[in-house]
Amino acid sequence: MATEFEDSVSNKRSRDSASSSVFHKRWRHDVSGSYSPKRWTYDVFLSFRGEDTRWSFTSHLFHSLEEKGVNAFIDNSLPRGEDISSQLIDTIRSSRILVVVLSKNYANSSWCLQELSEIMECRNKSLGQMVLPVFYDVDPSDVRKQTGCFGEAFAKYEEDKDKETVARWRAALTEVGSLSGWDLTNSASGTEAKIVKKIARRICNELNNAYLDVAKDPIGLRPRMIRVNEHVNDPSDDVRFIVIWGMGGIGKTTLAKAVFNQFFHSFEAKYFLANVRENSEQPNGLAHLQEQLLHDIIRFQKIEVGNIDRGINVIKERLKRRRVLVVLINDFTVSAVFLQNSLSHSHRTERGEGRKENIYSISAKTEFLSSGKKKT
Repeated sequence: MATEFEDSVSNKRSRDSASSSVFHKRWRHDVSGSYSPKRWTYDVFLSFRGEDTRWSFTSHLFHSLEEKGVNAFIDNSLPRGEDISSQLIDTIRSSRILVVVLSKNYANSSWCLQELSEIMECRNKSLGQMVLPVFYDVDPSDVRKQTGCFGEAFAKYEEDKDKETVARWRAALTEVGSLSGWDLTNSASGTEAKIVKKIARRICNELNNAYLDVAKDPIGLRPRMIRVNEHVNDPSDDVRFIVIWGMGGIGKTTLAKAVFNQFFHSFEAKYFLANVRENSEQPNGLAHLQEQLLHDIIRFQKIEVGNIDRGINVIKERLKRRRVLVVLINDFTVSAVFLQNSLSHSHRTERGEGRKENIYSISAKTEFLSSGKKKT
């Protein structure tokens, strides 16, 4: 029986302990349902403080998305009260990408904080949604630590809101303030118009990253997904390799696609390549694969590695301390060179601890068929 290296997971936790605990909650996937893409009502939901950005930044972003054919939701038509409506909660839950525009008066609105709490709860349930923060004339550290104008708002909430509500709002701000986004207080990010274009382009790229097609409820998929989930749920910092192996035509690729669909939204970046062998056999093929991986993970930046050895070092440097999902299909040897040498090398962290690799083997037996029919 030939073996094939088909799935590699590199999971490197954030050094921030608060966001680390949140990250592990996100791994508790429900693996009982379908692994086909969810149908979203909206592509994008915009959360913002109306008096700060409704007629400026948020309006410009909304129209930029609209021009690109993105179905974005903006709550101009909804009446506001003390509590957000069930209609708005449903809208948040049915939107693929959740953009949070954090401005000076954002935390002064209990409505905005309720929106944000729901948004971060959706993210932590791993429903396939992405949260993109925009720090509009506010310091991300003020958001993360609730200091400055955010601290002033919470001084009032501590007096007239219950402790559980205040704690939930603080946790949501701490988490969103720890996410990678756009900081408009940093002139290096460019002008407001340029940043609007960057955000719209990033959103379009994410929306174009469609889920992989997987047969509906193939026989034998669920128990193997549960096994994969157990390995991915490993709380250690170690690089993780999951090897899916078995005879040809029994559903290994179907399982790998289902793994990708189920987990990719929980990573900072992802890469899926179905024809490793064919691509690697081209002139300088493996180096080109390394360049494609880096391009897909580091957006809008073309990197030329030149040769395989340099590519390995570049991948090591660019992917360290990042949560990355990489799925490679159809060649154990090439995949091992491509990933294991790049990701599994033990290195030192700031805590002085060495990392090690965990390799898990999952057999796709002959009763597992991608067609969903049992073998007779």
